[in-house]
Amino acid sequence: MALSAHAFLFTISLAADTSRTARIMSMALSFLITLLTSRLFIGHMKREVSDRAWLAAFEKQYLPPLCQTHIKDWKFRTSIHPKKAGWMYPLFALPAFGVWRDGMMVLGGCALSVIGITIWKPALLENK
Repeated sequence: MALSAHAFLFTISLAADTSRTARIMSMALSFLITLLTSRLFIGHMKREVSDRAWLAAFEKQYLPPLCQTHIKDWKFRTSIHPKKAGWMYPLFALPAFGVWRDGMMVLGGCALSVIGITIWKPALLENK
């Protein structure tokens, strides 16, 4: 949903006939969505790590080794066969949280850039 919101707000902001006020407001909202989404991801990651540790301890105590899926360091991720993943295999090496975090920061930076251009060089965004 956050990506859809960004797309919608950037569409509004970058339209040639959009007013300066509308550009600034839409990009301020886009930047706010960046911060809120990043905070949501951080909270989710924190709870996921806590749940994984609890599940690993539970499985170790109550389940046979064959059924213990929440193993330390997510070793099962290395079991993805390169041929099954195809050309997308290198993506598995990237940490999902880091990719999303950095991607959201890029969108937030773009929103701040549009605000700056709107204030100091508005002619760049006008239809000529």
